Amino acid sequence: MLLATGVSGGAFTISSTGENSLSGGARHSKVAVLTAEYAGAGLDASGTNNTGILTAPYSTTAGFLETYYNWTTATVSPAQSYDVVVNFALPSDWSAWTSSTPITVDTYSTATGTSTITGYITDTSGAAETAWSSGYNCALTPGSNSTWAHTTGCAIAGTYAANGVMNMHLRLTAINGSSVRLGTIKLNYLSKY
Repeated sequence: MLLATGVSGGAFTISSTGENSLSGGARHSKVAVLTAEYAGAGLDASGTNNTGILTAPYSTTAGFLETYYNWTTATVSPAQSYDVVVNFALPSDWSAWTSSTPITVDTYSTATGTSTITGYITDTSGAAETAWSSGYNCALTPGSNSTWAHTTGCAIAGTYAANGVMNMHLRLTAINGSSVRLGTIKLNYLSKY
């Protein structure tokens, strides 16, 4: 094995097995982009309150020209929800996340106080993320009504490995004629080569 340095805080390792890799500051920042309707995604009724309409239209809003899931309901009470479940295999060059909050999701809500997007994640070992637990406690709802936003997800601290499959459950909740939209998901990571 030969170790070449030159990048501050990083190295390039040449292995006799042919698995050359970067470490530390030598790694490249990359983004995995998932567009609706996400590859590997499924739809899941969330409990008993899931009366509504789920469609997958296209946004023509500047800066958000993308497909998205739209959930709406005419039910006055209680709130109705539906889940979009995404199984995502981390790329083979995945080495680490770029930060503790590496996931951004494009979201929209017509009534941010009552129509929300929340989520939970299981890491590649199958364990639930602490900040994205199965109680759907990671809030992804934008801060303003009827405005698209690049929403940063909660902190990621679990176990992840290249080619491992992580699972994202994204719950769309609406009530009384309101709607929510779930668009592009970006996962920011460092590559090992």
